[in-house]
Amino acid sequence: MTFIEHIQSEKHKTLLSVIVTAAGFSIALVVNSAIERHREHQVYLSMRQAIKIEAEANEETLQSAFLRYYKSGIVLQQFETAVVSQLMYTPTFLKFSKPDEVKVLSKYYRSLVLANRYREKSESMILEDKASDLLPSLLMVWNANLKECETNIASAKGLP
Repeated sequence: MTFIEHIQSEKHKTLLSVIVTAAGFSIALVVNSAIERHREHQVYLSMRQAIKIEAEANEETLQSAFLRYYKSGIVLQQFETAVVSQLMYTPTFLKFSKPDEVKVLSKYYRSLVLANRYREKSESMILEDKASDLLPSLLMVWNANLKECETNIASAKGLP
C-alpha cells in the first residue's frame, strides 16, 4: 500500500468516524429533548392538580363562609389564590395549557380576588361605622360576584 492509498484509507475512516459521532450526538439530543419535554409535562400536570385542589378548598370556603355570612357584612375567611396566581403565568404552564384554559383560570382568579376585596371593604365599612349608607349597595354587587365565583370555581375544578 502506497503512502497516498494509506492516507485516503485513513481519510475514509476519519470521515466515517465523524459521521457516526454526529449521528450519535444528534440521537442523544433528540432523546434528551424528549425526556425534558416529558418532565415539563409532568410538572404541568402537577400544577393543574394543585390548582384543582385550591379550587376545591375555595368551593368549601364559598359554601361555609361567603354564602353563609356575606349578608351580615363580616366573612371571617377569604379565598386562597396563591397557587393559581403563581402557577398560571409560568412559562411551563403556558407552554402546555390551551388558551381556553387560561381564560377559565383568569376568570376564576379575578372573581375570587374581587370577592376578597368586597369582604375587606364590607368589614372596614362595618368597623368604621359607615355601613348604614353603603353596605346594601355593596351586598348587591357582592352577591352577583359570589354567583360568578360559584360558576368559575366549578369551571376551574372541571378542567381536564
